[in-house]
Amino acid sequence: MERVTTKQKLSCLIQAVKYALIFIICQVTVTLCLQIYAQGKVDSLGLASNTDEYNSDVSQIVGSLSYVYVILYALLAIGVVLFFIKAEKRSFMYEAGLKKASLKDFLLWFVISVGATAVTLALFNMIPRDISVVSSYVESSKVLFDSPFILKLLGSVVMAPLCEELFFRGLIFNNLKKIMPLFVAAVFSSLIFGVLHGQILWVAYATAFGVFLCFIVHYSRNLAAALVIHALFNLYNIIIDLLKLSVSVKIWMAVLIAGAIILAISLVTMLKGEQNCEGAQERVASEET
Repeated sequence: MERVTTKQKLSCLIQAVKYALIFIICQVTVTLCLQIYAQGKVDSLGLASNTDEYNSDVSQIVGSLSYVYVILYALLAIGVVLFFIKAEKRSFMYEAGLKKASLKDFLLWFVISVGATAVTLALFNMIPRDISVVSSYVESSKVLFDSPFILKLLGSVVMAPLCEELFFRGLIFNNLKKIMPLFVAAVFSSLIFGVLHGQILWVAYATAFGVFLCFIVHYSRNLAAALVIHALFNLYNIIIDLLKLSVSVKIWMAVLIAGAIILAISLVTMLKGEQNCEGAQERVASEET
């Protein structure tokens, strides 16, 4: 491994901070625009009789536009980062860590997504939680799950994974892991990702899921792996919500065990494939010398 100089470390840190700030600023900008739109709509209707009712109406309108918000900030953030990368004459594919993938890769990522979703859902439904935290989660989730189906797909399955993986597992994580241990880089980038989700349960599982995806990106050497797994994970959750299933603890336990087995086998397969790839590269390098 090549030694990273102090100047290179500082450059990587600046790049990581820059990309994090771009993401946050784009979110804040879209939030303010939607807030202004909602206030204008409430003012035009003139139905609010007091400040509390006015603020409630504004919040309700902004909440109903949750997926519009996701789509708009994702488009804005991706557009801004593409501008910066092009202006700095960098390669977008290299910076993001995106590579071509085979059908075998996609099938493996699909299996990993099934295992990860099963484990996550089972743990989420089996672990005891404070009733106030659960109520807050249900209230926050209701707005998202009540949105039109096409907006759910576009926002949750396409734009959110594309933007979030590009920034947090691509641009931010890839820069951080050059200047700090792998696990620390994964935790730092994932904490930022988790905190931006706001609600405490979302923060917890988004951070854990983010760390998992960081390791997927590192060992697959391809951001596309995290993008596909994230998109499928969100898709499965939308489908499960539509089905309105009522599942017992025993069934969740079976789901947890099956998911853990699937996840373990698929991850071992991925790691073995990576080791074989590294071995082949070393043999080619030794033959050339």
